[in-house]
Amino acid sequence: MSLEMKLNIINTKNIVTKSNLPDADYVINPYVGCQHGCIYCYAEFMKRFTGHTEDWGKFVDVKINATEVLGDIEKYRGKRILISSVTDGYHPIEGKYKLTRKILEALIPAQPKIEILTKARMVTRDIDILLKFDDATVGVSIATLDEGLSRELEPLAASPHLRIDAIKKCKEAGLKTIYSYHPFSPI
Repeated sequence: MSLEMKLNIINTKNIVTKSNLPDADYVINPYVGCQHGCIYCYAEFMKRFTGHTEDWGKFVDVKINATEVLGDIEKYRGKRILISSVTDGYHPIEGKYKLTRKILEALIPAQPKIEILTKARMVTRDIDILLKFDDATVGVSIATLDEGLSRELEPLAASPHLRIDAIKKCKEAGLKTIYSYHPFSPI
């Protein structure tokens, strides 16, 4: 698999979207696209909204003004916000741009219910911030524990064992945690 990734810095008009998901009032996707390159990614449909010609998994747009467009955060008080419904807020470039961390820091005063989904161990970097929320859940998805198969399915995601370690650290710190197994395969 080619490691070539197109990276764009963009300004967005809005970072918070009303959710149609049954377990979230709002979603926040700090990035468009994803660096993991999972062959089963359900979010590929998002490409049609981007203007990108690259394959899904070959580009990431960084919403550089994410915290500036949060708006009145008080309207999120008590609401459930899912971070990373069609991207991963903790893929490698988060280490440089820290958008997910900045968004979380900005939301602390309003105390929304935070839920994060990731395939990255970097989520452990933000345990200190997540503990400032009364209700925060970290979810990690794992397709397989087989390292070789994982590299075929999710070539640039953290290894399954590193993800397990990350979720253990989150749990030990006192955060609510969930595992998500997908894609589900009958074999």
